[in-house]
Order: sequence, then structure tokens, then C-alpha cells
Amino acid sequence: MEYLACLNHTKIAQENWKGVKTAREGPIFSQLFFANDLILFAKATKRNFHTIKKVLNEFCSISGQKVNLEKFRIYFSPHTKPENITHIEHVLGIKHSKEFGKYLGIPILMDGRNKRAYDFIIDKICTRLSSWKARSLSLAGRLTLINSVTSAIPTHLMQCKLLPSKICTELDKINRNFL
Repeated sequence: MEYLACLNHTKIAQENWKGVKTAREGPIFSQLFFANDLILFAKATKRNFHTIKKVLNEFCSISGQKVNLEKFRIYFSPHTKPENITHIEHVLGIKHSKEFGKYLGIPILMDGRNKRAYDFIIDKICTRLSSWKARSLSLAGRLTLINSVTSAIPTHLMQCKLLPSKICTELDKINRNFL
């Protein structure tokens, strides 16, 4: 993976690959490595994606590893021109995706302004609590279960995002009903 990072940096230095910014004054970045996962970022131009394809092909031929196309995802900004999307899909031989998947149980791309984006937490907690028979547990047992289940599930997400107050209210309602 280090060799792949070096290849990426070389192409960026040669200005064959332009990364992206998350803010106007923010730094430009082109890759994120997580253990055995890699996320590449580039402006949606023909040149960038031809360069990415060359880098991946070179890495595969040298390392003997292959890119798993079943896990490969392309996500485009809503502002990307449709003709660029079509060309890039053709170059890479893969269709773009509306969602980017999950990492550690949290969707990588998430519209935090939309309440429905957090429905997966509510569903997960309801599923977990419904598997327990509330009537067979004492009040202390139900309280312990609520503290361990409903507090633990959203904790990781709350470290990354601020939960909307409507979601917090919904979680409180679920807890009260279980008690």
C-alpha cells in the first residue's frame, strides 16, 4: 500500500491528478488509507480518471494484487456534468453509486440535515430492544439494558456528528416505552 501512496503522490506532483478540497481555504487531498481500505479523491475530469486507472493498473501489475470491483465505488458530486460521469464510468469500467457504503457501521456519505439519514440508528435500537421480552425483566434489568444498548449504539456516530434533537427525542421515547 505504501507503493500505491508513492505512485499517487508522484502523479499529483506531476499535476496529472488533482485532488479535492472540502472547504475553499482547506487543504487539497487525494487519498485516505484505512488498514486495507483506500479512498481516492479527484476532480471529475477525464485526465484525472485516466491517471487513476494507470496508477491502479501499475500497482496491480507490480504487486500482484487486484482491485476488488465488487467493493469498488464511484461517487460523484451532484454538480458533476452527466457527460463526465458517463465518460469516467466507461474509462474505469464501473457504474457510479448513489451511496458510498458504511464504515464502522456509519454511512460514509450522510446528509446530516435530513432526519431519515438517522433512521438506521432508530431501527437498530428497536430491533435490539424487541428481541428482549421487557415483561420478563425487572425494572432494574430493563434500565440496565437501555443503558447498555441504546447508549452504546449511537455513541460512535455521536463522536462524528451532532444528532438532531428530533432523533434524541425519538430515542428517549423508545427508552420510555421499553421501561
